[in-house]
Amino acid sequence: MVNPILLSVITVHLDDCDGLGRTLDSLTSLLKSNQVQWLVVDGESDARLESHRAILKSVQDQADVFISEPDGGTYDAMNKGTGEALGEYVLYLNAGDQLHPHFDLPAISAELSEKSPVMLWGSYDESGKPNGAQNIAPRPPAWLW
Repeated sequence: MVNPILLSVITVHLDDCDGLGRTLDSLTSLLKSNQVQWLVVDGESDARLESHRAILKSVQDQADVFISEPDGGTYDAMNKGTGEALGEYVLYLNAGDQLHPHFDLPAISAELSEKSPVMLWGSYDESGKPNGAQNIAPRPPAWLW
């Protein structure tokens, strides 16, 4: 049986190819998992620069979905990525953002399986020290009114 996609990582950017390269570098080991999908939404970056072309080509080769077209800004691009996401959960990791070097997909998967939160997040200080993790449990639909 094929593992379903647990996590869709959505990266949006426009002309931040250096940042996009750093993001790709931080995702390299995670992308080896068949439980992870990487979607890149490029607001049609200027590929005339040689350095941009090389990074965009590398990203296209690694991404499961690569969309390059004009959009209405960051949130429009995020919505495009979300519309293509197949994962049970979504992680927004914009160009220039990086995963912590010790990001642990099996531990995250266990946390998600055990508690089934609708949202899970953690934070780190500038030195890489964890500041803690939080999760929000699902609530009944009536809670919204």
